[in-house]
Amino acid sequence: MKIKLLTIHVLIISLLFYACSGANSGNESNGNTTDAKEEVSLNDLGQQSPIYLVTSPGEMMAAFKKEAGNINWEELASFNEKTAYESDVKLALNMGIRIADALVAVVAKDGRKLLQMSNSINEMGQSLNVGTLVDQSKKELAGFLVDEEWDKLAAAVENLQADMQNEINTQNKKDLVELASIGGWLEGMKIVSGHVSKNYQAENTEFLKQAKLFDYYLEKLNKLGADTQADPVVEEVLTAVTKLKNIMTTDSALSKEQVTQIYTISQEVVSRIEA
Repeated sequence: MKIKLLTIHVLIISLLFYACSGANSGNESNGNTTDAKEEVSLNDLGQQSPIYLVTSPGEMMAAFKKEAGNINWEELASFNEKTAYESDVKLALNMGIRIADALVAVVAKDGRKLLQMSNSINEMGQSLNVGTLVDQSKKELAGFLVDEEWDKLAAAVENLQADMQNEINTQNKKDLVELASIGGWLEGMKIVSGHVSKNYQAENTEFLKQAKLFDYYLEKLNKLGADTQADPVVEEVLTAVTKLKNIMTTDSALSKEQVTQIYTISQEVVSRIEA
């Protein structure tokens, strides 16, 4: 599959979004595998949600390896090891961030960071009553890491996310699934906008204007339960996502200042979630 540089950047966002998406589309969209191998224009990508764009994260991971060396993952990803939070809301948001960072660690072939994120995910999983699943996955990750089987590591992280979503859903805690999705998405936006702001070219900003993605996540936020919506951190997340959408609602290319604003907003809300 031939993928241009800009498409790879789009797919980096999409991988992180997909991996933390409440849609579990990876196992349900087998009919789209042919489309996934076609080269898609940036304009098309900018108008699609990750549910339709992404069908095989494993295929994308192979393409990302070519670009990982050009991106300062250590600087852009949070890799926060904190696991103790006062509410399930913050636990779920942070779980999404950690899973996104675990995938970044796989892209960067950083075994140390992957183990750190695996340990953090394991501890938060215990708090969210999905500890057995996470513990089993942690052992699987360790085995693949010893053999440096990075493609299998990526699949294992993705499978862990899907299994956790299913388990949390059985506990009638759908809001937590949505929050984990949103947390991972914000971390992905922070990482990619941070990279683009430091390597700015106007023509490289179109993929940041993911109109349907913003509509998708704003809808999810507005459908959360009343108690969840009233949480101060969730209110901050909603404000941040609204600001991001307003910046990106433009027909022209994003300016360097606007890309920096996108990074600043996403970085600040991720930091607030992780505090």
